[in-house]
Amino acid sequence: MKKHYQALIVLSICFLFLFIKYLAQLFPSLINNDLTQQFLLSGLQIGILASSYYYSYTIMQIISGVVLDKFDIRIPAFLSILTIAIGLFGFAHTDSFISMCLYRVLMGIGCSFATTLYMKAATIWTSEKTFTFISSLLATATMLGAAVGSEPVALLFNKFGWGQGLAFIAYLGFALAILALFFVKSGKPIHLKTTASFAEIKNVVFNRSNLWLLLYSGVTFSPVVILGGLWGVPFLQLKYNESATHVAFLISIMFIGHAVGSPTWALLSTALRNKKQIMMFANAISFLSLLIILFISITYLQAEILFFIFGFCVGSFMLSFDICRQVNNVMVMGFAVAFINSGEGIVGSFLEPGIGLLLDLLKEPGANFSIQNYQSGLIILPFCYVISTLIISKLPSINEDPNPFKSMWFKQSLKFSNTQDMSS
Repeated sequence: MKKHYQALIVLSICFLFLFIKYLAQLFPSLINNDLTQQFLLSGLQIGILASSYYYSYTIMQIISGVVLDKFDIRIPAFLSILTIAIGLFGFAHTDSFISMCLYRVLMGIGCSFATTLYMKAATIWTSEKTFTFISSLLATATMLGAAVGSEPVALLFNKFGWGQGLAFIAYLGFALAILALFFVKSGKPIHLKTTASFAEIKNVVFNRSNLWLLLYSGVTFSPVVILGGLWGVPFLQLKYNESATHVAFLISIMFIGHAVGSPTWALLSTALRNKKQIMMFANAISFLSLLIILFISITYLQAEILFFIFGFCVGSFMLSFDICRQVNNVMVMGFAVAFINSGEGIVGSFLEPGIGLLLDLLKEPGANFSIQNYQSGLIILPFCYVISTLIISKLPSINEDPNPFKSMWFKQSLKFSNTQDMSS
């Protein structure tokens, strides 16, 4: 019983780490206009500021998997959470663009450990029977953090100012770091007892399926992060002529949709036994939802529904980690997850400043960004799902039904016929 309590404490701290990660990642969207006006930053500078997080996040994402496999998880957990807290606290008290970028780099370094640490802790502290369920809570933790990182944090910034609001979040980070130092323990692995060799790690990197999964991860999830983390709120403010706090609710709805969609798509893929077709179908809905959100005049209520649908469909992205499990040896799963998850940082580090540069080129000199500027700059986001679908076609089909809908219908029909024969 004591071991169960220890597992609960360790996994809860890792869960809260994922929560803090998304608060740190997404807050720039809520102060986009404040930074532009207060520090006279251009769209390109805002893009560089936000993406500086991804530069360090992407590099350290790979290293985090190796570190957590090689060393006790307690000290990496403490140091990574502490680094985020320092980054948040420093950002809240600086007025220099260079310093802001450096503090975003610190946040990226700390956040790079969050996903891998949770999966590592789940591997150590759960059995094979409970691992699938516990690991599925990863999406729940991250999306709840993302949802809270929108409207509730916007309310916090409105009441106390963004600097003081960030300082409060930093204090929570310092407290969580102390909890990690005292309560996170490695324990004894239950079903994973072998450390991967360099040759096995090399095989992960040069496995073609893993490279496709890395690209899929980046292209599929980056639009969610870009809308939630930088350009979504200012665009929606213009479209609906509302405050950042009010439109941030739409971003929260998107993340809640993702949190609900992830387990739903997982259950559906188990029933139909064809992840690739499900992922392609979800991409088609994501593409259409984003086009309507960007270019069609819709009510706020309709926007809420579409943001939920969009987030729900992007939840199918989590199926890529199940494919990762199928194509990689269990001994290298920690590194494989870190490697594939780095796709988000790689793609995001190019897209965010790229969109900022495009917005600078499109706007009139001396003017603010217009809604037409945002529509032209953000057009790349729905087409990410066209690229994503092409990538899915390159992924391996392992233990999958080539036509799950037809097969399901056939099985039901056969069952009905057998019932009829028996009754006659």
